[in-house]
Amino acid sequence: MGSPISENLKKDQYVYLAKLAEQAERYEEMVHFMQKLVTSSTPSSELTVEERNLLSVAYKNVIGSLRAAWRIVSSIELKEESRKNDDHVALVKDYRSNVENELTNVCGTILNLLDANLIPSATSTESEVFYLKMKGDYHRYLAEFKIGDEKKSSSEETMLSYKAAQDIAQADLAPTHPIRLGLALNYSVFYYEILNQSDKACAMAKQVCWSLVNPICVIFCFAFDVLVKFCSAIICAHLFAAIDNAAIDNAAMVLTLDDSLIYEVIHVYFA
Repeated sequence: MGSPISENLKKDQYVYLAKLAEQAERYEEMVHFMQKLVTSSTPSSELTVEERNLLSVAYKNVIGSLRAAWRIVSSIELKEESRKNDDHVALVKDYRSNVENELTNVCGTILNLLDANLIPSATSTESEVFYLKMKGDYHRYLAEFKIGDEKKSSSEETMLSYKAAQDIAQADLAPTHPIRLGLALNYSVFYYEILNQSDKACAMAKQVCWSLVNPICVIFCFAFDVLVKFCSAIICAHLFAAIDNAAIDNAAMVLTLDDSLIYEVIHVYFA
């Protein structure tokens, strides 16, 4: 057995290890390295764009697998309940509870990091919006499975974080800035999935499209899921090149993809 990795490394060493863990798809270790990078800086200094993105990717992959697990287990629970299989229902409920505890812990860790280190140390508008959006995202992930007062609290925190990020983004970031676009789309998903306000969600998602393409392209997007698919495809294209006919064609192609692939576009890269 090899020696454990030192806990007192330089920032560039933590960055290298985080990249190594990412390539090895060991995302929990990637989270650990990035967390150490953030907390070892005294006083806290603003992360570079590369470091910020590594942190986001690390947590996104860890939380993404847990959210997927929760959805699968919850679906199985409903099936077992419909079959009146009480023994299995009890087992599934316990298992779901364990997954929820893991979700709570991961969200709590990054939210603490955001409040204690990342948001206070943000000196650029881009970083501030990025971290406030991230804060909103992880409160939203909690709101997905919490109930009662906990769900209400998580929803309120999501709203506050997204609204704060939106105010700054609209004042200081271009309408086509990727962080502003991602924020707008996730904000609309929050209205649709958590608050069940489909009209508001559609209006927000359409605004994203209007920022990027000729309005004629979104006139016929009535259903929220179709609209978000279109927005996601357009944003993906915009991240790499100016919007043109080819990008519009790519967006139209995404609308025809299998739902599982669409889910990857929306819920992995944006939501």
